[in-house]
Amino acid sequence: MQNGAIQPTPEIRPGSELPLQTEATRIKVEIGEKYELQIATGVDSFMVVSPEVASVESKNRFTLSISAIKTGETILLVTYGRRRYTYVVEIVRKPVAPIRRNNTPAQNESGAPETSGSISVLYAQGVDGGPSVIRQNLDYRRTLSNNRTLRVSGEMFKLVGNQNVGLVVARGQDFAVNRLGLGLDTPTKSIDILESQVAISPLSLNSFTIRGFHLISRPAAAKGKLQHKGVEVYAGLARPAFGFFDQNGGMLAGAMVPVISSDKLQVRTGFTAISPDKNSRYTEGGAVLQADAAYVLTNEISVNGEIAAANGDLSWRGRIDIKFAKYGAFGEVTRLSRSSPFNSIGAQPGGRDSESLALYWRPNRRLRTSLGYNHTQVLRLSGSRLADFDRSRFFGNVDLGITKNSSINLRFTEQNIDSTFAGSSMNFGIKTRSISMGNTHRFNRNWSNTVEGRVIFSRENSANEELEKGFSFKEQLRYSYRGASLTGYLGYTHNTPSLTSLIVRNPQLLPPVLQAAFALDPGLFLRTNRDRLQFLLNDVELPQTRNFEAGIRAQKNISRLTIMADARYNNGEIFAVNQRNLYTSASVGIRLDKANALNVTGWTTVGNNSQSGLTVSFSHRFGTSGDGFGIS
Repeated sequence: MQNGAIQPTPEIRPGSELPLQTEATRIKVEIGEKYELQIATGVDSFMVVSPEVASVESKNRFTLSISAIKTGETILLVTYGRRRYTYVVEIVRKPVAPIRRNNTPAQNESGAPETSGSISVLYAQGVDGGPSVIRQNLDYRRTLSNNRTLRVSGEMFKLVGNQNVGLVVARGQDFAVNRLGLGLDTPTKSIDILESQVAISPLSLNSFTIRGFHLISRPAAAKGKLQHKGVEVYAGLARPAFGFFDQNGGMLAGAMVPVISSDKLQVRTGFTAISPDKNSRYTEGGAVLQADAAYVLTNEISVNGEIAAANGDLSWRGRIDIKFAKYGAFGEVTRLSRSSPFNSIGAQPGGRDSESLALYWRPNRRLRTSLGYNHTQVLRLSGSRLADFDRSRFFGNVDLGITKNSSINLRFTEQNIDSTFAGSSMNFGIKTRSISMGNTHRFNRNWSNTVEGRVIFSRENSANEELEKGFSFKEQLRYSYRGASLTGYLGYTHNTPSLTSLIVRNPQLLPPVLQAAFALDPGLFLRTNRDRLQFLLNDVELPQTRNFEAGIRAQKNISRLTIMADARYNNGEIFAVNQRNLYTSASVGIRLDKANALNVTGWTTVGNNSQSGLTVSFSHRFGTSGDGFGIS
């Protein structure tokens, strides 16, 4: 595995983090090429599962450069605080226009049409009264004639047993959304007729799912550095992002058409018509007139922006990017009207004002520095049971390579959170400051060590009372040799919960489906969801109470087997309730042949809240012949 050295890589264990994506983003890179991946929130660390397929390096705090090495697929995990992003990186050969007769389908060396993709089925046993889950994921691609590619993708899941969906949302380890996509790619366009992602802009529709028709044209690359966008037409049933926990939807139709296209400038204009569901309790629909533009001033400076008019109000966004050899910066301002029709279908959580600014300086390979500030204010819609939200965050980061095998990281963060609820006099604000320092050192080819310390201070703004003062410490020692690794780790945290106090004093911040679970047993809810509250309150770090953790993890590759085992002891306290647990897990992955694989994972927790679970998954890769199992 390839680990990024931006800062010590945090431990990633089953169930320890709640993914923020309902599906992994797929990135395709051609052999010998590089792909720059932009991460808006910043990057703390990254990991590549198969570095022999693709290598990744950090260009700055917000950009990762992916280099294609050989054909195949690998997984890229990017972490920022407690957030984790997952990307499927597919490395493909450079396209070659073969000589064909009679319009025959594209073929590989064996004479069969080129097929790629995978299908997997997973069973996860229900935990703590929740239902079990059976999930199926499909990604199928088949090359047709004239460089056309047929795509079929989908994710379907079924709850088995207890049908209390509220428990799934409140206590589940993952989120799944039923979807099915069918599309066709050609050298000049992509057509989808089932579900697809609409990413018109961060202002309105950014990776928003619709079920219907979606056409994207791809113009020829310009001579300059401007990435042109072509005609985009979409119409169908709008599906709100699951992260907002809203049940609103409706019909959506629109188009964006280029009106100016040159080497340095592109301008597009269009409209989106929105008709929300009749049961929607939020703002009215309507037609949105849109225009966006992108301009490359020089090879180092580019700007882009957009404007949208609807229901008598104006929304807009502007951004500037500056990238030089050793330093760079970006700034972005967004103003989304509260009355925008996009709010009626769950594309946005409400009116939004945001500003972001980031600077970085990288004078050499050993030193990387970054500085940033962002502010977001969300004004919830009339009739919403959620609170208004105002957050600002300032951060600074320094990464210094002391030697070839040793580096240190220093990070400072100051965060302000204010929340108010419509019709209530409750106004709660938190100011949090944290300083962390870490060191990663590789002793030799086999041994490496990572250590990190962090102190944190928190106050309530209106009363100017101290809420939190604590510290945390983590260490990880790893030994690897000939396909095997043994990792020992320990950590200690001692501070007072402050964001938990935010939920206790203002439970209306929670999505409606979770408010009932909180009211039923607040203590159990907070203990169960302690590590997930930051997901419900986007970009908010969650301080914990006193906690000590120590464990050991082993991994070994034997022929077609990959065996992993993990054991850790946890001793902590939350709300004056002692928590002592021993967690153990074991996983066996079996490569049946080149195309098929089976994985079985079991885990159990013994202590205050004894639980156990089992996960079984099977996957098949299309286009790969195996020993009796292959399916082409």
